[in-house]
Amino acid sequence: KKGAPMATDVLQLDVEDRLRAAVKSRSIRVSEFFKDYDTLRSGFITRTQFQRSLDLHLGIHLTDEECMLLAGQYDTRHDGTVNYVAFCNNMEKAFVPSVVDGKLLLQMHSTTLSPPSTLNPDERQLTDDIIKKCREYYQYHGISVKACYADFDRHNRGFVSTNQFRRSFPGPVEVTPLQVTMLIKRYLDSGSGLCNYLQFHADVTRVGGAQTSVGGAQTMGGGAQTTRSTEESTTLLSPTKLKTTPEETILCKIRDAVYKNGIRTTEFFKDHDKLHSGIITESQFTCGLTLCCGQAIHLSREEIGRVVEYFKTPDGRVRYNQFCHFMENAYNVPELEKTPTQNVERPLKGHLHKTVNSLNQEWEGRLSCVLDELKLEISRRRLLLYPYFKDFDKGKGYTRGVTRSQFERILHFLGLRVSQEDLQLIVAKFEDPSNGDVCYPAFIQAIDELYVGQVMEKEEIQEGSTAPPTEPHPPMDPVDLAGLMVRLQQHVFLKRIRVAELFEDFDPLRSGTITAARFRRGMASLGQPYLTDAQFTALCDHYADPHLKEHIRWKAFLEDIDKGFANADHQDHLLQLPPLGATDFATMATTPEKSLLDGALFRLKERVRQKRVLVKPCFQDFDRHHIGYVTSSQFGQCLGYLELPVSKEEGEVLRKAFSDARGFNYLRFLDHVECMEEREVATHPSGEQRKEVSMAMPTTPNINDVMTSIKTKVARRRVSLQEFMRDYDKFKCGRIPVTAFRRALDLAGLGLTTKEVVLLEESYCSLSDPGHVDYVSFCDEVESIFTTKQLEKMPTAHVTQYLIPNELEGNVLSQEEETRVNGAMGKMAEVVKARRIQLTPLFQDYDRVNIGSVSASQFRRVLSELQLESLIDPLELQLVCQKFYVNVGGRADVNYIAFCQAVEKWSV
Repeated sequence: KKGAPMATDVLQLDVEDRLRAAVKSRSIRVSEFFKDYDTLRSGFITRTQFQRSLDLHLGIHLTDEECMLLAGQYDTRHDGTVNYVAFCNNMEKAFVPSVVDGKLLLQMHSTTLSPPSTLNPDERQLTDDIIKKCREYYQYHGISVKACYADFDRHNRGFVSTNQFRRSFPGPVEVTPLQVTMLIKRYLDSGSGLCNYLQFHADVTRVGGAQTSVGGAQTMGGGAQTTRSTEESTTLLSPTKLKTTPEETILCKIRDAVYKNGIRTTEFFKDHDKLHSGIITESQFTCGLTLCCGQAIHLSREEIGRVVEYFKTPDGRVRYNQFCHFMENAYNVPELEKTPTQNVERPLKGHLHKTVNSLNQEWEGRLSCVLDELKLEISRRRLLLYPYFKDFDKGKGYTRGVTRSQFERILHFLGLRVSQEDLQLIVAKFEDPSNGDVCYPAFIQAIDELYVGQVMEKEEIQEGSTAPPTEPHPPMDPVDLAGLMVRLQQHVFLKRIRVAELFEDFDPLRSGTITAARFRRGMASLGQPYLTDAQFTALCDHYADPHLKEHIRWKAFLEDIDKGFANADHQDHLLQLPPLGATDFATMATTPEKSLLDGALFRLKERVRQKRVLVKPCFQDFDRHHIGYVTSSQFGQCLGYLELPVSKEEGEVLRKAFSDARGFNYLRFLDHVECMEEREVATHPSGEQRKEVSMAMPTTPNINDVMTSIKTKVARRRVSLQEFMRDYDKFKCGRIPVTAFRRALDLAGLGLTTKEVVLLEESYCSLSDPGHVDYVSFCDEVESIFTTKQLEKMPTAHVTQYLIPNELEGNVLSQEEETRVNGAMGKMAEVVKARRIQLTPLFQDYDRVNIGSVSASQFRRVLSELQLESLIDPLELQLVCQKFYVNVGGRADVNYIAFCQAVEKWSV
């Protein structure tokens, strides 16, 4: 009685295994058959319905005792019903989710059980060998066993008759009829008398057995047959495995050549294999191997013989499919999409590069001396060799090699004198044996310390060897977390950034915590992508979530950032903070540094004044966002372009004095270097010029002068003032209010002063309405420069054209100043006439919009280029600028057209 329950459990497990094997072999979904009886989707059906579904759909006839055992097992409610949901879950499970031990494939295959078989162990071993042979054949030819028997299984039950199994057996031809009979015996279902072809298909295409047997080769030692799986072949040619046998070394050399040159090895052997058996004769294999790798590598007869013996079969032929499989899958795994978690071993960095040849000890010593001499010559002349060699490497592809004649020509062009004996040594060292070309990247790397053509990684340390101790990482510098938060608050306050919006996208559940990686992405979106590792680690440690590992409380971080905006005093403190990285050079610098800085600034200022160069535009070319900063390297480039040399020590002091975290502040640097007089002359008239102009013009404006100025501006711009004033005269009475009159003059852009506007209001005041201006009379007076009003009533009237007055007539100088200007013009006219100088083209280079005038600094620069500035003193130059002064858009310019005409008159 004690053994009765155990026998019942064994019987129940046997029944479940039979049902599970049928379900897995036919690849059916059991739950679909029971849902027809469960209209309410309660998950329960009667025992009769349960037994009927098993008989009709699974094709398995169970005894009454077996049905009672299953029904009792899944009668969870003890009311005579069967929980078919639990039954389906038990049948369709692939692996146990709670057991994750890295052997999921074994759990999956353990659920796919073969039907009970009457084969003894010897017969089962023989059928396993037959299945292995079929697996190789089917995989190579792409045969699907399931498709061969699908036509006989119309109901998709997974079973066919024994005659149908024998008739559609897909081969190979080496399998005898007796062996096919043994396969039928193995997959025969004792209950139905049919063959389970789906189970045969599963055994052939099983993932664990998909690594096809590519063995059959003899070992070099004794000649015993060994079978090598694909996994073993991958390990054999692993790029990180030390090669211990000559065969492995030869195969690795062939593999690297095939991989580097992209050779399809199968194409050289399949023409000899008409039946696609994967086996060819020894002579055919030797011929195909020579054609395949003859140009890439040079194999001796002994090496080819070793390869042939390695893949030879007992009957004297060679398995070329194994060789091709080795070559094409050494750095890859076939059908990797089926095993995505498998580790693929790739070649080490630099492993496939062209290697240099080995010479004897005497030649190596002499070659080392030659290369050292070339290295010194390259370092002294600072030659960049790579572009010269690469220009010749433009043939069929980027081969990283040049011919010997090209190599000699490049050395001669570069002036690298090498004797013929030394040249022979260099070519012998860096020559490619396959094509005779010289590997120029290796040669350049040997003589140029700054060039790195290839980097060779060392092979991994094998088992049993001791790895060198790794140096511990240096400790991170302490971080001032309070100062870092203040800087972040300043950045957020100045940029007006909404921090919450940057982190809410990473927290869809609004839990207030995100991962450290997402927190770093949020900080990058905040505009802080360059936080150091120490700073980011300090933030993560401070705001780490104590309940979730590697999670950051971003809401707490947001609250600390927002605290800086609640207090007005703290906001003022944020605004007064100096730029990040800025140092108080005046207090922290030493006395030698201060004296060095003062000397450098004084020397640069004098050189800028003497050369009269504009420094700011050069810096602005690098400052595309107009923030007033450039990088430290750009600062050096600007000094080199402007020909302002500084020593290395002076450059370091300048960078230290004018740099902060944003870069080099060139605006502060220009305040110390550029001459303020140059800026004033370039933008505004000098003080004496403004004084002379103010003395020439009366302080109280005259109505005639004001009207002349207005007429001149209207004549040049061709505008109608009546269009600006007509909109304010809604009743068309010819007068508008004083405020409207002033507004219209402002819209017209005449640039009148307050006194001039008041004078116009008084002159054209309306007699009938004191608070209004008679704008019609004013507009008629101004527009009289174009035509005479009511000319049709006076046909005999004589109309004169209005001539725009010359602006230079307003530049009044004293008699003494006129004398000095005439003397200066005479000196320049004599030189222009003697040297036949054309003045206008040089001025036009600065006048890009063709307005006829240039700035005072540009005028002075042109005279300096023409060597005319040295003929006159600075006061005479200032008087000449004052003589030809013209106001263009509120800027003081010099009318170079009038100047050139005056010089030509003086020269005549």
